[in-house]
Amino acid sequence: MVAILFTLIYNEKWKSDFENTKSYLDKIAYYKRKLGESANILYEYLKLSGDINMVLDHLANYMSCKHDEDTKYQNTRIS
Repeated sequence: MVAILFTLIYNEKWKSDFENTKSYLDKIAYYKRKLGESANILYEYLKLSGDINMVLDHLANYMSCKHDEDTKYQNTRIS
């Protein structure tokens, strides 16, 4: 039931989240060789990393739910 609600809610947002994943590499690359400069930079990186992981987790869950939805009745014959 939770998966169905998640899919219904996220159905409108997943495309924009997917498109935004392209910018993550540049955002992460910005912090290369800078993490040791200050606690603030490390904090910014960890926050960004957590935000990216959350979005990627939502995308993975959404795709898994959509895959299950698409294949649920694949072998069912209508008489």
